[in-house]
Amino acid sequence: MMIDTEEMFVRKSDKSIPNWCVACGMEVEMVAPEVAAVVTDLSAREIYRLVESDQVHFTETAEGLLFVCCWSLSLATQGSGALQCSQPRS
Repeated sequence: MMIDTEEMFVRKSDKSIPNWCVACGMEVEMVAPEVAAVVTDLSAREIYRLVESDQVHFTETAEGLLFVCCWSLSLATQGSGALQCSQPRS
């Protein structure tokens, strides 16, 4: 019997970061679109559509990485999936 396993290591900064959301006016958790897709049961493309239509807040890093405001995402998706956001910190 042979079992194949695969491991993937992701740095914390690659999937979520605490950051200031200008639109919320508070520090919130920001998540990568792919992470947002998994926890909301939406596709990554649907997350990008929410970003493009200004339904969720986002920020881009100097390296060009996109992060979505978890708080606005939870409001936009009305708590779909397993998205758990803490109350934004002012």
